[in-house]
Amino acid sequence: MAITSTTLYSTPFDVVKNILRTSTVLNTKFNTNDYYEYFPAFSRGFRKYPFIVIRCPEVDDKWKTFRTNKEMNYNITITIYVEYLARNNLKTYLDALHSTLNSDTSQDTFQTNGMENMNINTTAFAEFPDIINNKKIVTVDINLGFDLFLDVS
Repeated sequence: MAITSTTLYSTPFDVVKNILRTSTVLNTKFNTNDYYEYFPAFSRGFRKYPFIVIRCPEVDDKWKTFRTNKEMNYNITITIYVEYLARNNLKTYLDALHSTLNSDTSQDTFQTNGMENMNINTTAFAEFPDIINNKKIVTVDINLGFDLFLDVS
């Protein structure tokens, strides 16, 4: 599927979300309902920790246009939220996430959608937990960078 100016934010976001949600590795750790686009509201529908937020992509539109394609930098941040008492699981979650994103199937899916040369950068775990809704929470950010080829034809 070609990414166009009308799908610049939705398609790459959906590609990442679908790769994570369909991963058999991650499904042992997270339910498919544990993936959010925004921080979830703490209401009756909230499923508890851990959960993942896949943020709206950041786009650097300063690249060159080649015929019908425009190359640009594209970044998506994934944040894993876990309770402080379960913080030792973060390394396991990160291993599963890296394994999923770097699999041949995922790489083929990214490339088919014009998302190439992926790099993964992980922030250090917070030294002190955050307090969210009266719970101690630890987070880690995983930043995915891509060269994105936008169809401008």
